[in-house]
Amino acid sequence: MTPYIGYSKTCKLVKQSLEMDIPIQTLAAQLPDVPDSVIQLLDPKTMIPFYRNQEVKAN
Repeated sequence: MTPYIGYSKTCKLVKQSLEMDIPIQTLAAQLPDVPDSVIQLLDPKTMIPFYRNQEVKAN
C-alpha cells in the first residue's frame, strides 16, 4: 500500500510551507500522523507547482 496522508492535508502543508517559508518536509515531520515514508515523497519541486496549478483551477 502506498503511504498517503490525503489531498487536503497535502495542500494545507504546501500552503503553509509557502506562507511561512519553511520546507514542506520540515512541516510534515512535525505532524504526529505523517509517516517518514510520506515525508520523503513530499518533494517541493513537484508539490509546489502541483498546488499552484490546483489553486488556478479552483479560482
